[in-house]
Amino acid sequence: MSVSNNSNHILSCSELSAKGEPATIACFYQSATQSWQSLILKWRLSRSFAVDAKHEAFFTGGKVQVSQNEKHIFTQCSNKVIALDVATGLSSHEISQILVVAHQNLILRQWLWKEKELVRSWKAIHISPVSCMTFDPTSTLLATGGCDATIKVWDVLKKYCTHNLKGHQGVISLAEFHPNAELLQLVTAADDSCLRVWSLESSSCLYVLEGHFSAIPCIQFSVDGNTLYSAGRDNVIITWDLIEKKKRRVIPTFESIEGLALLPSTKRGYPELAAPPNKEVLVSGGLRGELRVWDPETGLCLKGSTAEGSSENTSQSIVRVSLTQSLLTAVTFDHNILQYERNTLKPQRQLVGNNDDVVDMKFFGEMHSHLVVATNSELIKVYEVSTWVCQILRGHSDTVMALDVSSDGHVLVSASKDQTARVWKMDAEGAVQCVGIAKGHTHAVLSVGVSRLKPSLLVTGSHDLTLKTWPLSTAVDSDDITALSTTRTTKAHDKEINSLVLSPNDKFIASGSQDRTAKLWTASDLSLVGVFRGHRRGIWRIQFSPVDQCVATASADGTIRIWSLTDFSCVKMFEGHEGSVLTVQFLCRGMQLLSSGSDGLVKLWTIKSTECVKTFDNHEGKVWALALNSAEDRIATGASDASIMLWKDVSEIEVQEARAQQKELITRKQKLDNLIQQKKYLKAIGLAIVLDQPFRLMTIIKLIMESDEAEKLQETLTALRDDQIGSLLKYMVQWNSNSKHCHVAQTVLSVILRSFTPETLLTLPNMRSSLEGLLPYTERHYERLGRLAQQTTFIDYTWCCMRRVGTEQIHIDAESPPILSEKSKLKKGKKKGRKLSENGNEAVRSKRRKSAVK
Repeated sequence: MSVSNNSNHILSCSELSAKGEPATIACFYQSATQSWQSLILKWRLSRSFAVDAKHEAFFTGGKVQVSQNEKHIFTQCSNKVIALDVATGLSSHEISQILVVAHQNLILRQWLWKEKELVRSWKAIHISPVSCMTFDPTSTLLATGGCDATIKVWDVLKKYCTHNLKGHQGVISLAEFHPNAELLQLVTAADDSCLRVWSLESSSCLYVLEGHFSAIPCIQFSVDGNTLYSAGRDNVIITWDLIEKKKRRVIPTFESIEGLALLPSTKRGYPELAAPPNKEVLVSGGLRGELRVWDPETGLCLKGSTAEGSSENTSQSIVRVSLTQSLLTAVTFDHNILQYERNTLKPQRQLVGNNDDVVDMKFFGEMHSHLVVATNSELIKVYEVSTWVCQILRGHSDTVMALDVSSDGHVLVSASKDQTARVWKMDAEGAVQCVGIAKGHTHAVLSVGVSRLKPSLLVTGSHDLTLKTWPLSTAVDSDDITALSTTRTTKAHDKEINSLVLSPNDKFIASGSQDRTAKLWTASDLSLVGVFRGHRRGIWRIQFSPVDQCVATASADGTIRIWSLTDFSCVKMFEGHEGSVLTVQFLCRGMQLLSSGSDGLVKLWTIKSTECVKTFDNHEGKVWALALNSAEDRIATGASDASIMLWKDVSEIEVQEARAQQKELITRKQKLDNLIQQKKYLKAIGLAIVLDQPFRLMTIIKLIMESDEAEKLQETLTALRDDQIGSLLKYMVQWNSNSKHCHVAQTVLSVILRSFTPETLLTLPNMRSSLEGLLPYTERHYERLGRLAQQTTFIDYTWCCMRRVGTEQIHIDAESPPILSEKSKLKKGKKKGRKLSENGNEAVRSKRRKSAVK
C-alpha cells in the first residue's frame, strides 16, 4: 500500500496502474473536497462556548502564609480560607499539616488542610475577636492574641487552654514564640507600643522592651536567639539584646515598616544584595512599596532608596513580608502577592489576589499567549494565560479606562484618567515596557484605538469631546520612551467618547458617544463621513464588521444595532439584554455577534436571523470586558465581580458528543429490546433505568410478575445501586397515580420496604419526595379497594340467597308432583274459559254494531 500525503487517502499501486489517469482525477477531487470541508468547518457558526479557565479573587485582605514546600499560599478571601493563597489570625504549621482558623464569632477551627478535614472546633476564651495567632517550634502550643488585650496559649494535642496572659493595653498586634523551645518564652506586642517577654513556666511577664512610639507590626529573632529585631510604624528598626534586656541600636528607615524578614549569615554572603560574608541582614517592606536590605550592625541600607520623603503610593505599599526556604513573599496593600528569589531578591512571580472591577481586556502577545487587563486602578495587568502569572505595568497615575492591541499582538495602547495615552511593546522574552506617551488632552482619555494593518496610527477620544490622531512608527521602533505628537484634532461629539475603532483597511475611524450617536470619520484628516442615529441612550461600544460594510453598536438602551456604511441606516436590531449592552464583537467572519451587558449575561447572536443562539450567565456582575482571539475559538470576559473567564468554542465537541450519545442510546435501546425478546427480564430492569424509560420498565416488571421468575424480583431490585433505586422510586410515583398501573407500583414498593431498613431507606435519593407523592394516591387506592371488597361481599350474599331459594323450590317439586299437576290443569282450564268468554263477548259486540248500522 502507498499513502498519498497531499490527499490523505490510500490508493494501491495496482489500482493506480490499472485505472491510470482517472485515478489521478479522483485523487484530486477528493483532496479538493476535503479542503472545502475543512473550510466549511472553519466557517461553521458557533453554537456554544464553555469556560476553560477562571481567575477569581482569592485574597481580599488579612494574613497570608506560604507553606514550607512553597507550593501553597493560604489567604483570606471574604469569609473563606483559600489554599492557594487565611481569615484574620490564621496560622498553619507544616510538620503536622495543621491549619487553625479564627473566626469573628470567637470560634477556633482546626483543620487537616490537605484532607480538607475539620478536626475540631472550640470556643475561644477571648471576649473579642482574635487578632493574631502563632505556633511554637514544636507545633504543640498555639498562642492567640485578641482585641481584648489578652493572650491565650493552647495545647493543641491535649486540647485545653494552658495560659491566660494579661498586661498589654490595646489590641494585640503580634505574638511570636522564642525559637529555642526549651526556654518556653513568648514575645508579644500591642497598641501600647511596647514588647513584652513572657515566661510560660511562671505565666508571668519577665521584662518589657520600650523604645517604639507607634504600633509594632513585625519582629524577627536572630539565628542564635539572643537578638530581637523590631520594626514599627514610627519609621525605625530597633535591635534588642535579649541577654542584657536592653536596646542596642536604632535604625531610621524614613518609612512605616509593615514587614520584616531575616536572611541568616553565610560564608559567601549575599553579593547581589551587597551583604558581606558571615553577617545577618534584614529585608524590610513598607509604605514605599519596595524591599530594602539593612545591615543590623551598622544600620546601613545595603540596597534600596534611603532618601527621606521619597514618593509613596499607598496602593502599592507592602503590608507583609515572609521568608521560606528559597522565596521571599511580599503582600501589597492592593492585594497583590509578589514572590522573589531569596538570595537575590529577583522577581519570580506576581499573583493578583483581587482584580476588583475589570474595565477592559484584550488578548496580547505572540499567538495571543497573554491577556492584558485594565481594572479600576492605575496598574495594567498582563496575565500569562497558561499559568495566570501576572506582570504589572506601572506608568499611569490614574485609572486606566481603555485598551487596544495591534493585529500582530506586540503593541499595546492604553488610555487613562490622567489625560494621557501610553504605548507599550512586548519583547521576545515576554517583558512589556512603555515606549511612548501621548499628552495633549485636557480631560480624561476614555477610549483608544490602534491601526489594524500595522501599528502606525493611534487614535484617542477624551472627555474633552475631541478626537486626536498620533503617529506610532517612531515609538514602536524605539526602546526608549518617546513623546508622541498629535497630527489631527477635531471636536467629535457633544458628550464623552466611549469607544473608538479603526476599520480593517485603516481608512476609517468609528466613534461611539454618550450623546446617543455614532460617527464615521476618515483616518487621514478626521473629516466627518456620516452619523448613525437611532439609539435612545448612550453608546458603549462600536465595532467594524471584518467582511461587510457595516458597524455594530452596543447601547445603554439594551439593544445592539447594525448600521450600513453606505446610507448610515439601521439594518438589524437585536434585543434581549435586560440592561445596558456594554460591549459587542463580531464572530465567525461577521456572521455572528457576541455581546455582554450590565445584567451579567453574555449572549451569542446569529445576524441573519437576529436570534439569540445561547446565553451564558456565569458572571455575577456587570460584564464590562469581552475579548476575542484572532482564531475566534477562544473568548475572554471580565466583570465587576473581579472574575476573568476564558472560554473555548465547544460547538463541534457538543455535536460530536450528541452524535456519540445518540449512537449509544440506539445501541442500548436495541440491547434492551433483545433482552426483552430473550425474556431476560432481570437484566433488562437495570438497563431500562439507565435509559430513563419508566413505561418500558413497568412493562418488564409486569412480565416478570406473570412469569416463573417472580420470586427473583426482590433479589434483582435489592442488587440495584442507590441512584437506580432513587430513579425507581420516582417512576413509582408516576405509576401509582394511575389505577391501571398502581398494582405494579405497590408491588415494587412492597419489595423495597421489605428489603431495606428504615435508616437505609431514608438515605436513598428521592425517598422523601417519593413518599410524599405515593401517600395520597396509595390512600385513594386503599379506599377504592375497600369499597370493591364491600361490593364483593354483597355479590356473595346475593349468590348465596339465590342458591338457597333455588334449592327450596326444587325440594318442593320433588315432594308433591300430583298437586302441582292438578294446579297446572286448573290453570289451563281457566285460561281456556277466559278465551271462550272473550270470543263470545266479541260476537255480541259485532251483532250490536250491525244493528246500529241498519
